[in-house]
Parts: sequence; structure tokens; C-alpha cells
Amino acid sequence: MANLKRIQGTGGSGYSIIQEDGTPLPPETIINFTGAGVTVTDNPGGESTTVNIPGGSAGAYYQTMQAQGSALPQETILNFSSDSFTLVDDPTNDRTNVFVSGVISWDVVTVNTQMAVQMGYIPNSASQITFTLPATAVPGDTIRIVGYGTGLWSIAQNAGQSVRFGEINTTTGTGGSITSTNQGDAIEVICVVANTLFVVGSATGTLSII
Repeated sequence: MANLKRIQGTGGSGYSIIQEDGTPLPPETIINFTGAGVTVTDNPGGESTTVNIPGGSAGAYYQTMQAQGSALPQETILNFSSDSFTLVDDPTNDRTNVFVSGVISWDVVTVNTQMAVQMGYIPNSASQITFTLPATAVPGDTIRIVGYGTGLWSIAQNAGQSVRFGEINTTTGTGGSITSTNQGDAIEVICVVANTLFVVGSATGTLSII
């Protein structure tokens, strides 16, 4: 952070000392502030110049990145370079979701939910929760639902999608669905044809298929 010291005098003198975190810098005739977001405003009434440098906790993004609890050096870019990673922006929750192929992340949900691949969901509501299949999926992408709430759960489909459960197929498109009938019903569905066809890999309980 640059510190500016102003001396008072009869000759209209301005800044006499410029410091960087308390250390004086060599005197020059011009001081120039550069960088994204930096603004400099003259304040003659207060005999000062205001320099606004964005930062701090307000509007901050990632502050600390850790690998298994150990802090990594701070950089300006975080790059996931393997095809095993899928990154999805989640502005509603002010976060970026990182999905790793073969690893299921879990969420407890209480409202209707647009599902994402490589996710597991625990519905916990007295009202039925509808889970809509992801519009985009590749073969091998997996989704799980483990029932908990008394309101049960249902899987809805997008246009052109269907789910195969053994020898039974759901109705293709938005008219098809799979619905739990008991509180502890659970299901795992796996994409086998990109974006359109899913197969039930495992299921617990008695499910209603339309």
C-alpha cells in the first residue's frame, strides 16, 4: 500500500515523501497509479488526494486455497487441467462447484432442484421434492438420491430424455418420471447416451415409474 505524506508550506508544496508500507521511495516529479480498479480523486477541500485500491474483505473472491488442509501459494488464476474435473458456476450460492469424475458430492435439499452430474441429493422436506435431470450429461455421469424427508421425491425429465429401469422405460420427455413411495427410497441413475438416456444402476424401495 502506498502512503502519501503532504507538508504544508507557503510555496504550494505537495507530497514530499512517498512510502511503500512505511519505506520511503526515491523522490520523483510524478506519481502514477496503475492497475485494474484503481481510482485517484483530487480533494482540494481536504488538501488531499484520495487513492482507492480495491481489495480487502469486501467483494473478495478466493482468499485461501488448500490441498488437504495445507495452504498453497496465492496466485491470480486457479486452473483445473484434467478431464476428470467439471467446473460449474453457481452464482445463486456465490460459489463455483468443482466436480471430480467418479467422486460424488452430497447436498441436503429442501426445495425442487435442478440436478447436476456427479452429485448426490438427500431430500429433507415434508413436501415432495422434484429433481430434474441435468440437460447435459456424458456416459458415465452419475446421480444419486437417498430419501430422508417424509415428503418423498420425484425425478423429472427434460425434452427427449428417458430413464431405463431394468426392462421398463419411462415415458420419453417431460411426461416421464420416477417417484418414491416410501421415506427411505433411494436411487442411482447413470447416463449411457449423452444428454438423453439414463439407466438405473441401483434402487431401494418401491418406485413409481411413468
